[in-house]
Amino acid sequence: KLDFLVGGTLKYLLASSGMAYLYARKELLPKLNPTAVGWFAQANIFAMDVHHHTPSPSARRFEGGSPPVPNLYAALAGIKLVQAVGLEQIESHVRQITGAIKEGAMKRGFSLMSPVNPEHHGAMVSLRSHKVDLLVKWLEADNIVVSSRDNNLRLSPHFYNNLADVDRLMDCLTKHKALLV
Repeated sequence: KLDFLVGGTLKYLLASSGMAYLYARKELLPKLNPTAVGWFAQANIFAMDVHHHTPSPSARRFEGGSPPVPNLYAALAGIKLVQAVGLEQIESHVRQITGAIKEGAMKRGFSLMSPVNPEHHGAMVSLRSHKVDLLVKWLEADNIVVSSRDNNLRLSPHFYNNLADVDRLMDCLTKHKALLV
């Protein structure tokens, strides 16, 4: 049984920063009394009684304050889009894209930092670079959005990417190969 699960909506759920979710197994809720909470954590959020804390019987008892409403709308839109496309379709497509990236990287002699076996990694692919910040800058100039993490070039494909994007990425990386080996 899963006791807790925490995650964020940024990146793969297509939302803005500032939103997270928490699952807490229902049987554990009565045993947990958080000490730092906001007014949404109350059983009656409109009681406004700072002297008496009656926690919500639901996981809402863990809320730290007022939710960021604009971020909530962005999160809902992103989650609905992911649901409309379908998780299985997204997983299959992203595996295809990450597979093509890894294959293209290895074929060109780039130093792959991600596991080769798709069963051992998620959707991101990392390549070693000795001047990663410069490489990120040059790729951004070519309208390719990537990031730098621990001297690695991090690629984070999603369902909106396609094999033509991978080909263009490989062309640009080949152009800057000296930064990758």
